[in-house]
Amino acid sequence: MTEPHTPATPGIGYEFRESLLVLLSRVQRGVQSEAEADLLRSHIEHLLSEHDRLAASAVHVGGNAEDCPACHGTNPPYPFICPGPEQQPTT
Repeated sequence: MTEPHTPATPGIGYEFRESLLVLLSRVQRGVQSEAEADLLRSHIEHLLSEHDRLAASAVHVGGNAEDCPACHGTNPPYPFICPGPEQQPTT
């Protein structure tokens, strides 16, 4: 069973998220082995590098800023309109 990708986790499959949640729950319970710690570290490093790669390639699409990958996390001013591909958002 697979789930569609969400804006918060682009390109991350259900199986990957499931293993990440299992590893994090083992950390929370204090029962994580050294091998699991290494695996969790590699998962997190992969997520961070993928996020950085996607953020660097994001292009403004115009319209609703909540739907624009380049505006994500920039908190544009009301009315939350993406400046479009020609302009960069004002901060």
